[in-house]
Amino acid sequence: MKKRGLILIIFLAVFTADVFAVGLVNPKIGVIPFTPGYTNSWVFHASGASRDIAIIVSGNLAQYVTVSRDFLPKNNPDKSFVVSIALPETLYPPGKHSFSISLEETISPEEEAAGLFVLAANVKVPFYLEVPFKGKYLTARIETQNLNVGEKKKFRVLLENKGLETIKEAYADFKVITIQENTTAIPLIMTEKTSIGGVSKAELEAEIDAGKLQVGDYMALARIHWDGNLTELNGKFKVGSMDVLLLNHTKRIEAGQIRRFEMTVKSGWNSRVDDVRIRLSIAERTVETPSISLAPWEEKTITGYFDARELREGAYNGTAELYFGSEMKTLPISIHIFEPPEPQAEKQDAQKIYVLVGVVVIAMLIVLVFLLKAAGKGRKGRESIEAPEMPLKE
Repeated sequence: MKKRGLILIIFLAVFTADVFAVGLVNPKIGVIPFTPGYTNSWVFHASGASRDIAIIVSGNLAQYVTVSRDFLPKNNPDKSFVVSIALPETLYPPGKHSFSISLEETISPEEEAAGLFVLAANVKVPFYLEVPFKGKYLTARIETQNLNVGEKKKFRVLLENKGLETIKEAYADFKVITIQENTTAIPLIMTEKTSIGGVSKAELEAEIDAGKLQVGDYMALARIHWDGNLTELNGKFKVGSMDVLLLNHTKRIEAGQIRRFEMTVKSGWNSRVDDVRIRLSIAERTVETPSISLAPWEEKTITGYFDARELREGAYNGTAELYFGSEMKTLPISIHIFEPPEPQAEKQDAQKIYVLVGVVVIAMLIVLVFLLKAAGKGRKGRESIEAPEMPLKE
């Protein structure tokens, strides 16, 4: 069995090393913007192959793509090849198109004839091209940021005209509402106006003042006005304060034991909070946790150990001093100490012993009664056998 395992390990070490070895080093091309009659070429390099490599082009743009070599021999150190693209004057439909370059290790005829189990590697890299729309075609997205009370930050709307025609005028108005009450927290804020050329991008900004907002969850509503059209967006964000919340804690502890005491805390601050720790005072005992740090809005569980070895069953009230940064707040806390239930196995063993003792006692009583009856009958028999004494005649 050990020999088989060793053979399997050697097999995997030999063959899987090549599976993930093939790589394709290519220039950073990004999304190619469509231009009528566009042509370009790039040099690619294959790396790490242990076999001959076939180069394959696929995708809906494959007919416009050529490669200088479609085969890379294993023994040839030159693993470079050129990829060229030549686009037509028009390309339909508008939107995103793609092609892919794949490198695939080939299996030799000798390996196929021998019926060997061979693992061949391959790698595939996609490339994209954007075909613009006729006329005006606007896409937009909103970028919001979480804030702390009193901060000011700029929210942005990112605009992209994927059409060929210029958008002459574009602007946005922002409104902030509360998520829970759905009430207006900040009325309309207008951005500046801009134009967007064909196949071009632009940004619109609005400054949000959190000094006018309370701690809570909000939504920014943005309406983009562009050449008589309207596009609506929304994005959520939080407004925080320098605060840490105690969300949950251990509520039941077994009597007679030292147990983990877990407390879950969450940051209500849009910045890092350091030195977060808890000092728990309850039932004349103190539990102190180590210090941790919380990222903005992060939730973590911190742990201490509670000594319940001399506590009786019942409810106990105390306080948790929650420290964070240079702040501290005191929170009420309660736990319940409980006696562990008697193990079921011990109960069953005790019941068996009780039954056995009862059976033995009953058996002994039966035997005792039997012996007593037998002794009584013996005495009566002897009395009946003994003859009375007769007086002697003179």
